[in-house]
Amino acid sequence: MIPQNIRWSTANPGLLIILVDQTNTASFVGVPDIANAIINEIIQLCFDGRRPKNKSYIRIIGYNNEVRLLQSGDLQYFEANPIRVEGVIKKLSDGAGGILEIETPAPIWIQEEYPDSAGRNMYEAFELSNYIIEGWIEQYPERPAPIIINIAAGLPYDGFSYYTESMLLKKVTDFVESIKTIATKTSNEKIQIINILVEDSLNKYIFPKKNSNFTLEQDFFYEVSTELPNIQGMYDAEKYQRLVLDGGTRSFVYNIGKDDIRKLVECLFNYNWWQCRKLNGERFNN
Repeated sequence: MIPQNIRWSTANPGLLIILVDQTNTASFVGVPDIANAIINEIIQLCFDGRRPKNKSYIRIIGYNNEVRLLQSGDLQYFEANPIRVEGVIKKLSDGAGGILEIETPAPIWIQEEYPDSAGRNMYEAFELSNYIIEGWIEQYPERPAPIIINIAAGLPYDGFSYYTESMLLKKVTDFVESIKTIATKTSNEKIQIINILVEDSLNKYIFPKKNSNFTLEQDFFYEVSTELPNIQGMYDAEKYQRLVLDGGTRSFVYNIGKDDIRKLVECLFNYNWWQCRKLNGERFNN
């Protein structure tokens, strides 16, 4: 497997596509909250004290019955243009056995106000991602391989009866497999596809190996995730982030908690963007 070797930088920014399930179920289990938190963490990781460095362009694609491009821009655009900013109370130890409650800002780019929708048109969401990626690579052949993060609350469903569940799962899986073969022209880096499945469950997996106890949903999202290249780099990340990693793992996450989002963002983005360098608490420096 060819390792990734181009760093994301202001001179060489990468492309991140975030697919967001916009069904009512997704809203109920907190998919929008996770998407907003990921964007905010990326901005904070790239902050230079005054504003974020533009080391990434972000495209947000929402999907339910329909598929739509919700927002698009660089990090400075996203930092300056949230839909609104809410206050979130964080509880911290005061060092003396007590608890401090501190209000911190939580920017919102993706809202929970979605129409009643049973469809989860994941196929066309990946299809739009593929179109964007092909255009990006053609225009910027020397840049790092794009990354897709798909955040969903269940299996794809097109809202029609033409496809059986197994037919639709195969259709999506086959198409995602074709995306996995796309490589950048200069370095031949492959696309990374990260899937985050969010369900009403206490179980949690971060970068698991194939598991015979997987549910149908877990198995599907595992299969449509890319393998983690150069696993030693992820071991280095594990020492810092305490994520359980092993050979044969894939970029699949099940039920990530808000406290894990920063760990996930630092692990994935320092690893993918920095050629597997150790996570040592440094930010994205040029």
